[in-house]
Amino acid sequence: MSWWRRNRWWLFATPLALALMLAASSYRIKPYWWETDTRRVADTARIGEWLEWNNSLEGFDGQHQTWHFRVRVTGLEPVDEVALGYNSPAPVPDGSDAWKVSLEIDPIKVEGTPPCELVLLGDDGVQYGGRNSRQQPLACSELSTGEEEGPGDHYRTHSVLVVDEGTEITQVWLGIPYREWLKFRPEPPASAS
Repeated sequence: MSWWRRNRWWLFATPLALALMLAASSYRIKPYWWETDTRRVADTARIGEWLEWNNSLEGFDGQHQTWHFRVRVTGLEPVDEVALGYNSPAPVPDGSDAWKVSLEIDPIKVEGTPPCELVLLGDDGVQYGGRNSRQQPLACSELSTGEEEGPGDHYRTHSVLVVDEGTEITQVWLGIPYREWLKFRPEPPASAS
């Protein structure tokens, strides 16, 4: 009896079993990949223009939270130093550039502290920053206004992100609750050199 004849059922069953395993695990594509990436754009504007975001969502604990605020990028400029954790500022590493992104936020009605995520998009399509980054996080804790309606106090915050040397910044993305993005474009793309 030949090898092909002895293993004919396994040769047929192995690709079928592999296809069934991939199909069974595909339910994770939507929540773990599609919705957690940068595909859901809530709005876009140029740097300096205001964007408004308003949504009421139910959290994992069943509580409803409302996030309604306006935001704009007020500055995108190269810097020479980077804060590394709680240490004092250090020079930008060789082969890198650092960018300071300044935001002005106007909380209208914000219950709880929404998660924020800042990403710079380079001219080569590389995303710098974001939730998997070890870079300086964006401070959103002051965004909460409690239960009241009406404009809260404007506040300003900034983050410094490190990118590859010579990278032109084509967009600034602000990640807001439940994986939506506000995207800001500089005109023309910003360059550190």
